[in-house]
Order: sequence, then C-alpha cells, then structure tokens
Amino acid sequence: MASVTKNSDENTARDEDEVDDDDDAVDTESTPVAEKSKKPTKLAKSGGSKEGKALDYAKPATPASRRGFFTIYKRGQGYWTRMGTLIAVGVLGLLLAWTLYEKGPQLVPDADTAALQKQIDDSQSTEVSDTTRRMTPDEIVAAKVKIAQMKDARTVLAHRISLGVAIGFLVIYTVVALRLMNKPSNVDFLIATDSEMKKVNWTSRRELIGSTKVVVVFMLLIAVLLFVIDWIFHLIFWLVDVLKLPPAGFPHR
Repeated sequence: MASVTKNSDENTARDEDEVDDDDDAVDTESTPVAEKSKKPTKLAKSGGSKEGKALDYAKPATPASRRGFFTIYKRGQGYWTRMGTLIAVGVLGLLLAWTLYEKGPQLVPDADTAALQKQIDDSQSTEVSDTTRRMTPDEIVAAKVKIAQMKDARTVLAHRISLGVAIGFLVIYTVVALRLMNKPSNVDFLIATDSEMKKVNWTSRRELIGSTKVVVVFMLLIAVLLFVIDWIFHLIFWLVDVLKLPPAGFPHR
C-alpha cells in the first residue's frame, strides 16, 4: 500500500510538472504574438513613421487653402440647386448693372452753358445796356450750335462713364459671387438642400387634380355662404332703417 501511494504521488507530481511546462510553452508562444499585435498599434499611433507624427484621415487630401479659384468644390454634387442659384445670381447682377448704366448719366453734371445762354438772352432782349455788346444773328446761331455740341458731348461722356461703372460692377460682382458660391460651407448647404429635395414625395397628376377640385368647390361654397349671411344682415339693417339702400332683389321704398 505504501508503494502504491508513493507511485501515485510521483505520478501526480509528474503531471503537475507537465502542466506547468505546457503553460510555460503557451506563454512563450503567445508572447511573440502579443508583441506582434502591439507593434502595428504603436506604428498606427506614431503614424507609421519614425518621427511619430499622427495621421489625420479626416482632413482632405487637398487643403482648402490650396484650391485654385477656378477649382469647383465637390464638382457634380447638388447640380440643380447650384445651377438655380447661379442663374438667380446672374440675373440679379445683370439687372443691377443695367440699373447703374441707365441711372448713371443723371449723376454726371450738365455741361456749363450758362455763360453762352446768358449772352444769347441778353442779345435777344429789347432792354440792353450800352455796355453790353449785342451779338449778331450769325454769332447767336454759332453759340446755339456750340451749346448743342456741348450737351451732346456731355451725354456721350455720361453714357461712357455709366457703361464703365456698370462693367466694373459686373466684374467685381461676378468674382465675389463665384467666390461665395464656391465656399465649402455654402456648397455643402446647397448639396444638402438638393438631397432633401430628392426626398420630397411629389403628388401625382391625378391627386393634384382631385385636390384642386376640392379646393375650388370649398371656396365656392364659402363664397355662397358669406353672400347669404351678408344679404340677411343687409336686409335686417334695411328694415330697421339703419341702411337706406335695400338689398338685392328689393325695390326702393
């Protein structure tokens, strides 16, 4: 019995030693795997480079500050909203430029023809002093022609100035409008608007006609009801002599 017990104890100790050896082997084998798994994490944290710079994948590949003026931000997205906004802005700019061209000549001062006109008036007046030289008829005609030429020159100059101001305004307006319309925040808003408009459930032609009929009939019924109520109140006030004119369908008293 003693030998059997001794043999069983030796077997148990041997099994425990084998289990410990197996655990050590497992730990030894799992340690490189853990180290390998940690290495990509460290590289990912350090950006995969020796300098240890972190990578920010949220930033665009091309910074917004490096985009050219003629580069369209998010080309092809939000087409209809962007085109509608562009057409509206273009029409507004053309109307403003035309207004400047049309109203501009009124801001240019008139030609200084007061001296010539005064000489003509004094020469044609019957009361002329001895010190005032009377102009001959030819001189009067020449002075009138000169006044007309000065006015025409002023008109041409005023229109040229107005045209230059309108063109300059249109150029500046176009640059500013394109800059604002290509701004990332504004473009994102237009793209979001376009995507939301695509989610709208538009009514069919049959539903639209049916709804229109309901609205028209309801408005007619309301009009008839209001007319009847107004006629009744008119009749009551006419009977108590508050109103002198009778309602429709009653003769004058």
